[in-house]
Amino acid sequence: MTVALDFDGVIHRYSKGWQGGVIYDPPMRGAIAAVREIMSVEAVVVFTARTDLDAVCVWLRARDIECVSQGEWDAERPVGEHGNAFWNEKERVLVTNRKPAARVYLDDRGVTFGKGGWDQAMKDMDLAE
Repeated sequence: MTVALDFDGVIHRYSKGWQGGVIYDPPMRGAIAAVREIMSVEAVVVFTARTDLDAVCVWLRARDIECVSQGEWDAERPVGEHGNAFWNEKERVLVTNRKPAARVYLDDRGVTFGKGGWDQAMKDMDLAE
C-alpha cells in the first residue's frame, strides 16, 4: 500500500505561498517524524505541483529522508516496466508531480468526495449556493 503526501502545506510549511519555486521554510511541526513513521509500514509518495522535483529531494535529503524523483525512478526502470508500475518501496520516498496510485492522499487543500455525493462536494468547495 502507498500513502501520498502533499509537499507544500503538509510537509514544507509554505508560510508565504509560491515564491518563484524557492523552498524557503522548515518542515511543518511533526512532518519529518510522521513521514519516517509512515515509511516504516507503507510506501510513501510525496506529490507536488512543482516542476523542480530534484529541489524537493534535496530538501528532504537534508532532513535525512531518502528519496528519488520521478525522473530518476523512470531512468532506473527498464522501458518495458513503465506502463503499470506502482511505487511500493519503504526505504525511500518517490517525489512526483503526477497523481500516484495510493490508499490515502493527505493534502492541505483536498476535498473528500464521499457519501454526500456531488451536492456535498460542491458545498465543501464553496461553489454551491
